[in-house]
Amino acid sequence: MRQALAELSVLPGAIGSLVTDRGGKILERVFPPLFDDTTLSAVSEDLAECVITLGISSVSTETLFLRYTEGIVAIKPLDDGLLLLLCTRESSGKSITCAIDAAAARLRRVMSPAPPSVQVGPNGPASDRLAIAMSSESYPAK
Repeated sequence: MRQALAELSVLPGAIGSLVTDRGGKILERVFPPLFDDTTLSAVSEDLAECVITLGISSVSTETLFLRYTEGIVAIKPLDDGLLLLLCTRESSGKSITCAIDAAAARLRRVMSPAPPSVQVGPNGPASDRLAIAMSSESYPAK
């Protein structure tokens, strides 16, 4: 997770980035010391509330841009959280979009739960039962 955020730091004009859960709790952050944990926690909680209020789904592929006098905040929904990138005003929207999309893809892979184990055999998925039923033992050759 930290590696994906660190890679965002090389974007021209990038100030910092963080990942939160859907409730706004910070999971990882890469920000200069100027930004203290209390301030970032308050921002991430407000961000989570804003996303809920706006009805932004975790399946959304869009990036929300908040443009301010001194900077740009880009917010990308993840499956179980949010990715926030803070940049200076001079940052290119196209560069931000490309970088945050790539970071979100990496984060989705890192944050996704392991797939459930699949039991193979007579008590496994229907396709396994069908394969057994169709085997040569069930239907001898003529």
